[in-house]
Amino acid sequence: MEHLAQSGLPPLPLSVNVSRVHLYNPHLSEILCEITDRHHVPHALFNLEVTESVYTEHLAVIQESISTLHQHGFLVMMDDFGSEYSSLNVLKDVEFDVLKIDMRFFEDSAIKGRKENIIASVIRMAKWLRLPTIAEGVETKKQVDFLRDLGCEYVQGYYFAKPMPVCEYEALLASDIKQLPRETSPFSVNELWKSNDQIELMFSVVPQPMVLFEFNGNQFELLRVNQKYFDLFGYDNFSSNSLHWESILSPKYKEVISSSVQTAIGRRGESACDYLREYQDGTRRWIHVHYRYVNQIGGRHILLGTFSDITSEVQTKETLACCQERLAQLEAACSEALTLSRRDSLTEVYNRTAAEELVNEYLHAHPAEPSGFLMLDLDNFKRINDTYGHICGDAVLKETSQLLRAFFKNGEVVGRLGGDEFVVFLPDVRSEQLLLSKAQALSRALSQHELTDRKIGITITIGACISDKDCSFADLYSRADKALYKATRAGKTQTRLYHENEEGAHL
Repeated sequence: MEHLAQSGLPPLPLSVNVSRVHLYNPHLSEILCEITDRHHVPHALFNLEVTESVYTEHLAVIQESISTLHQHGFLVMMDDFGSEYSSLNVLKDVEFDVLKIDMRFFEDSAIKGRKENIIASVIRMAKWLRLPTIAEGVETKKQVDFLRDLGCEYVQGYYFAKPMPVCEYEALLASDIKQLPRETSPFSVNELWKSNDQIELMFSVVPQPMVLFEFNGNQFELLRVNQKYFDLFGYDNFSSNSLHWESILSPKYKEVISSSVQTAIGRRGESACDYLREYQDGTRRWIHVHYRYVNQIGGRHILLGTFSDITSEVQTKETLACCQERLAQLEAACSEALTLSRRDSLTEVYNRTAAEELVNEYLHAHPAEPSGFLMLDLDNFKRINDTYGHICGDAVLKETSQLLRAFFKNGEVVGRLGGDEFVVFLPDVRSEQLLLSKAQALSRALSQHELTDRKIGITITIGACISDKDCSFADLYSRADKALYKATRAGKTQTRLYHENEEGAHL
């Protein structure tokens, strides 16, 4: 290979077979690097062929050896795929660069057609794994045509040439040098995508708009478009095989499309996006496009795009989103209205109906759990109304309710039954002493405040009781009311605890 380069002949890849013993050698990569570097041979041109039989033992060692070869730029081919040692697990576990199909596949088969089906399946499998394929043992033009139709990238065999001495090989290269492909050759769209029956059939039977295009990083160039594409988009946006989107795409959606194409190129696979086309007549059309990567030629990428008009779906989603937003607003308004309907309009604590419902719900859910209940009256509230007027009285009620809500903020229910009468329900109060201590703390806290700008002092009288099994709001209200009545008769500004067979305990 060094001699070929010195003679001005193009360096072509050279393949050599390696055995299990070679791959077990931990210095194999170092040895190959030393040899190729000494003779100025690029590593990528020195290919290693490994037969399937190598992988029958110590697969982990083989994997590590091949990985090291890859790190140094060598290509590793799986040779004789389909021979008697064939194992699909090897393809699963070892990273190859090329798959070579065993020549015995081309021998006559006892069952007509089975040989061809197996070869086609192997090539399709290799393409799914993104492995180039080389068919060995090709001897006839019929075999070459068959493999070309299946998409086999390379063939090897007597059809092209038999083994020859080095001097004859050099002469062959010298005579055919002008026919060898070069990466720097200009890419001709017209030559590569000439019309033929297979491509015409593919583009005509696909029910979706479809375009085959080239992308060079900045510009889209059309290679082929089917009639469905023109039916959807018209003929106005095409000129000299270029896409002109300036008048129909905003910068935002140009970026969306470019990013999706770059994603397909990066994956060497597929991507999709939605974009909006806006025409000068005011028409808006939403398009879904699916890209599939095809190939790369030089610095240009070939992709296939299929399109669908999703305007109606987008409009339906937008309408549904508006309806959902409106429904959410209505639900919020209803929730707010429901909340307001449960609150006392003056003090914003629960009204009587809501307080009764909440207390009964809790008692029903916790029938055996003792809870406390307080009924409060503002002392001398009538005198406040008579002396300062009802506006001042309402202000006292508002500020009192604020103090109650600030004092009880651990799940207690605070409600106003009417006038200056408030109730407080305290869940899970298991002793009379605890209930009385809370009532005492509340009375002391309220007495420390002067309400409204008139600095009105306030005291309260409290009737208290503890719930028992199968108790209801009505039962608690009745008991606390009796205790409150006794406390008021006794001189106000005190707390009475209800006992069924007693006059009430005084605090």
